Amino acid sequence: MENAFPGRLPRRHAALLLCSLLSACVGDGQALFAQTGCLECHSVNGHGGRMGPDLTAVSGRLSFWQIRNYVRNPVRQNPRARMPIIRDLAEPQLWAIIHYLQGSPVML
Repeated sequence: MENAFPGRLPRRHAALLLCSLLSACVGDGQALFAQTGCLECHSVNGHGGRMGPDLTAVSGRLSFWQIRNYVRNPVRQNPRARMPIIRDLAEPQLWAIIHYLQGSPVML
């Protein structure tokens, strides 16, 4: 039988795969979303701030990678963005938040 993953799996894909396999990932993402201050500006399901866009249905507008890139460098994605660059989140933490916002397993 051939190896389905010849060589090494890229680190970002391995971490994303691990996150999607953990059943607590959505819960962790929800907690991280609140702990990192996202709810100060954004609302989800009627709870949170109103300065930033409502993120309840963000997965219908943006892909996983578009959300990730926006959080990592908002001004690059939208020159008029008021959102600060979030530097203190590790990639797996950010992926957990996005997974929470999407409400379903992340597909590559």
